[in-house]
Amino acid sequence: MEKFLDVSYWLGKLRVRAYLLLILVTLVYFGYLLRDGRWFFFDDFADFRYINDSSYGQILNRSLVEKSAGYHKFLGYFVLKAVYPYFGVEYAQYLYLVFIIHTINTLLVFEIAQIIIKRRDISLLVAGTFAVRFFSSWISNMHDMLAGMWYFGALLLWVREGGRVWRWGWLGILGLYFLGLATKATTVTMPLSLMALAWAIKKWERVKVSRVLLIAMMAVLVAYLSFVSNGAAVR
Repeated sequence: MEKFLDVSYWLGKLRVRAYLLLILVTLVYFGYLLRDGRWFFFDDFADFRYINDSSYGQILNRSLVEKSAGYHKFLGYFVLKAVYPYFGVEYAQYLYLVFIIHTINTLLVFEIAQIIIKRRDISLLVAGTFAVRFFSSWISNMHDMLAGMWYFGALLLWVREGGRVWRWGWLGILGLYFLGLATKATTVTMPLSLMALAWAIKKWERVKVSRVLLIAMMAVLVAYLSFVSNGAAVR
């Protein structure tokens, strides 16, 4: 009887139901994509050719040496190279993997929205819209989805602590930042997003933010942009 009087018990139940609803929304759209006759795009075959013509070491070396940001996503290439011997050119197999990554991203968006907005219904609407609008059927966009997982994970750590992150939180956000940079160059903007959230959190809740962490990440951003300044555009 006591657990039924516990508010946290019912909040946990509501969260599980919200998760199940979002998973269902993503699953329905995933089923639509499977039945819609989608197949690979040109960029998908370009990725397949690249991973088959290159070893893991060559992919990593180009990512660290080449100035072109198009090479700076070796983690995504590693994932594709690892599953290619099993998936081959079976489109549905890759879409299953994309579905799993996108579902995780959708739940992360829900958690972030719930902390910021503080209303479960609106957070569900935001996450549900994200689930349908940003489910990409391009397998080459797995780089973006993996990068999104690191990006949203870092944002969740940040907003959960109200911008006041210490110790393991620092290591977690920095680790996710570097994972993002290894997956897609566009995640270099993460410190700007954290700064925007820090301003909002400080305005709403008046808490002290982790300025040292932001300064360190901004230094990485400047160093990275300096490195690729003479390279090709991000793709």
